[in-house]
Amino acid sequence: HSAASQSENIKIDISANVNAQGYLVFSCKNSFLPETNTRRLAKGIGLSNVKKRLELLYMNAYDLRIVQNEQLYDVTLGIQLNPISLC
Repeated sequence: HSAASQSENIKIDISANVNAQGYLVFSCKNSFLPETNTRRLAKGIGLSNVKKRLELLYMNAYDLRIVQNEQLYDVTLGIQLNPISLC
């Protein structure tokens, strides 16, 4: 995210919750403009890198959902966390 692509009317909603069974749900929703002034900027490897890292760390023990519509980008990540031993 960058002010180079959108500097007004930015909306971001981030939440993270862990239930009693240790299941983490992280959600990030943000507004975006389909047309930006960043066409000449180098593109990052963000989502591709995140997906590779999730697969390396959690194999198939995660759920990543990405939904994009005209002006909203919605990412939800669920991971079963390992219990921490207090011994």
